[in-house]
Amino acid sequence: MDAGSLSAILKRLVCPRCRKRYEGADVLFISAGDSGKALTLRCVRCRLRVRVMLPSGKRQPPRKAHPNAEAPARSKRQPISEADVLRVQRFLADFRGSMEQLLQQI
Repeated sequence: MDAGSLSAILKRLVCPRCRKRYEGADVLFISAGDSGKALTLRCVRCRLRVRVMLPSGKRQPPRKAHPNAEAPARSKRQPISEADVLRVQRFLADFRGSMEQLLQQI
């Protein structure tokens, strides 16, 4: 990444905490990967560190599922109701035992 494109990017970025505009000296680290570049910035005013992801301009091909992967099963059950939540809440309020014992009761 050249200095001109870096300064153009930094002109558009401000610290999310104190709203100070970033400058070139605020860049701590630049890394590059298949999906784009990542900048690690530190605000000189409030010292907040942020990581900014810059996508590579080229589109990534969609990832194919592993041949052994199963398609997620569609549930034919009804959505969880308010009554269901209250019933579980009452049960857990009185339950005394370990997580293992709890899961065995399901």
